[in-house]
Amino acid sequence: MRKITLIIALIGLSVSMNAQSVKLQSAISDFRNSRLSKAKENIDAATEHEATKNDPKTWIYRGLIYCQLGDPNIKDKYKGLCTNCYEVAYEAAIRCKELDQTQEFKQLNDQVFRVVGNAYYNKTVDVYNEATQKNDSNLYKEAMRLAEEVVKINTFSGDKTSTKDAYWIAGLSAEMVKDMKSVEKYYKILIRMNTEKERVYKTLFELYRSQNDTTKALTIATNYSTKNRPNDFQSHLLMANAYLWVGNMDKAKESSNTAIEKVAGANDSVKGLVMCQIGNILNDAKEFDLAKQYFDQALGLASAGNLVKFEANQGLGILYYNHAADFIEEANKVPETDETGKYEELLNKSKDEFRLAIPYFTTAIQMVENDKYRVQQYVLALRALKTIYARLEMYDQLPDITKRLQAIGLEN
Repeated sequence: MRKITLIIALIGLSVSMNAQSVKLQSAISDFRNSRLSKAKENIDAATEHEATKNDPKTWIYRGLIYCQLGDPNIKDKYKGLCTNCYEVAYEAAIRCKELDQTQEFKQLNDQVFRVVGNAYYNKTVDVYNEATQKNDSNLYKEAMRLAEEVVKINTFSGDKTSTKDAYWIAGLSAEMVKDMKSVEKYYKILIRMNTEKERVYKTLFELYRSQNDTTKALTIATNYSTKNRPNDFQSHLLMANAYLWVGNMDKAKESSNTAIEKVAGANDSVKGLVMCQIGNILNDAKEFDLAKQYFDQALGLASAGNLVKFEANQGLGILYYNHAADFIEEANKVPETDETGKYEELLNKSKDEFRLAIPYFTTAIQMVENDKYRVQQYVLALRALKTIYARLEMYDQLPDITKRLQAIGLEN
């Protein structure tokens, strides 16, 4: 995501020697002849001299000189002349813009803004990457601040090529520090910018759903699927999720079918993953029978690949587990005075569902037990099986589950 620093070329800047102080004249000459130490010394002095401190030419040259000093490819002898080179260049460009009433230096000053904008963007990326490595909330907040500066600088320069990425980093950082107000702000801007990022739409949808704001949640899903990304199958999956949430099963099925249509020309692996995603959505909505149909279809794709097989097996395991949990919940609601045998009947149904889940979870575990990127799914399946074995009184199976969990540093 990094940007390459723009190299500024000085083309035809006229210098009126008689109208300028010696310091400014010297700074210009030093800069043109790559004497950067002297150029810095003289331009700093010119910014404080009464004759030149309000001259836009002073500030355009300060911006140019400090951009050059900040260039990571600068000669070693000039490194360290400033520790905040781009910050100084930024301030100089703003001052030049304020003083340059005739816009004589606008084009060149915009280049300074572009160089500074690229530098700030690169720093934003670096800080964000460091934040993810260290899981440091302060660094995430700093990434947000820098991203805001990138957007502001890009507004000055007119070059907004990194603006969308800046908002994206700001939004991700806000998510990591659980600043949901900022998440909403940044992601709403990205949606207005027609972002292709599924996470943006999904995060806002889930935020509004958690607030039980049906209108806003449906608006996000609708904008994604009908306005911004109508050809993206993910947009129609989110729309299906939205329809299920509001209880419109017919529309949910319609959106699910549209999602599948969007990958009609894709290979079995892509089709299978879409079917699994639909299965997961339906499972969450407790539409178990329909969810099972999609998982079974995914497993039936001959060349779908291991990822689809894992997702389908894990999905079916979760489906039967959830169905069993529903029977247990229903059984717990039976009054203690009930003598119809309903309680035992419901518990037996839950056990039947748990038994159906076992082979799917077992297969899923075998597929990812050595995959360091799927530890979370591995643990989910192990813990689900541990509960199932306890419920079914299959105590001889528990030591193996405990051993597997302990092997990855977990006690239960």
